[in-house]
Amino acid sequence: MSMRRRFIIIIASAIALNIILLFGYFSIFVSDSFFSDFSVLQSRVDNKTYEIAQDISNNLDYRSILDGYSEKEYFIFRLEDLNGKVFFESKLRGIEFLYITSVKPVKLNNEIYLLRATKPLLENEVLGLPSVKNMFYVELMIILIITLALSLVLYFRFVRPIENLQRNIVNYQGCNKAERTRRADEIGKLQNSFVALTENLEEERQKQNRIIASISHDIKTPLTSVMGYAERLKKGKFTAERVERYVDNIYLKSLVIKDLIEEFDDYLSCNLRRSFKKQEITVNEIMKAILMDYDDELSHIGVKLEVENHCPGLSLQVDISKLRRVFGNIIGNSLKHFSGEAKRIFVGCRQEKNTVIFSVADNGTGVEKNLMSQIFEPLYTSDAGRSVAGLGLAICKEIINTHGGDIWAESNQFGGLTVRFSLPICFH
Repeated sequence: MSMRRRFIIIIASAIALNIILLFGYFSIFVSDSFFSDFSVLQSRVDNKTYEIAQDISNNLDYRSILDGYSEKEYFIFRLEDLNGKVFFESKLRGIEFLYITSVKPVKLNNEIYLLRATKPLLENEVLGLPSVKNMFYVELMIILIITLALSLVLYFRFVRPIENLQRNIVNYQGCNKAERTRRADEIGKLQNSFVALTENLEEERQKQNRIIASISHDIKTPLTSVMGYAERLKKGKFTAERVERYVDNIYLKSLVIKDLIEEFDDYLSCNLRRSFKKQEITVNEIMKAILMDYDDELSHIGVKLEVENHCPGLSLQVDISKLRRVFGNIIGNSLKHFSGEAKRIFVGCRQEKNTVIFSVADNGTGVEKNLMSQIFEPLYTSDAGRSVAGLGLAICKEIINTHGGDIWAESNQFGGLTVRFSLPICFH
């Protein structure tokens, strides 16, 4: 239930409770005294009406007398005969919510008339009644109690959870883990969103730690070799042939370190959207570029490349250099895991709703089904089946996600791996 609906229910319940308690108190304790107070007022009006009736009896100037009482005593008079014919009526004035009426006989010119006197009750007269004063004080007490109860409900239901959330945010800086809540309102959603955010941040932090640890390890191994060869060259005298061999080894190890750092830089750049330079290009141009980039190279190492294009005329908004990197990483990953002699790589594309689905399939060793989603994690390594290490597929995932697409992997009928990714079509 939303907070708005809860607020409405709480306020409506408080108003209803106030009305019920006040009505119950009136019915049980005040009703008798209230009607008794009004009986006293009725008696006073009856006496005053009788007095006025006596004053105007057999007095031809009854109109001025009644007007005088009307102005002085705040009465409204009506004089009529027994048949209901009106002979005199005071000027109408605003009648209050409560009023008292009394009727007395009057004798004028030896005929009997009825004097109807209406006395509106002024605010100070009503509030001056003991029963009304009692109800007023009781209402103040009821409002005070309901306000106190309402404050406690609002504090424990709304204010305290917000304070706890604020405390969790502050404590998160001290690495204290926040917990999810079962609340379904806005506060519960906010709490659970914060917990999800902290979990994502923690997962990202662990992923970064794994990347840093793996990069550190991968750099340390060739760097140790470089230092070892350099130390030998520094301490001993070797033949020119051995010196050249040591220098070649140092250079090769340095290239390994350079490749690791460049791959790490590429991974970081793929997380920055501003590094993407998108342009509109047709699917046909993309497939021609892939064929030109890899046909000769793969043929030279004995790998057959097959390309099928089922939607050549569609256009995409992509960074072509980044998209080439995606195909290069996937094809490079396939080349590492061929086992037989008839090596084949198939690249195809087709339209599916508002996207183009690209696929890169091989007939290599394949990946176990339960590991399909993990191969796109940075530096994921599996010793069983296909060993996937490095940042290549993780870079592919970042590039495709930044283009608004998705990437996944599945086994194919050749026993190898098929990597598919989608890209949104650019409509004019």
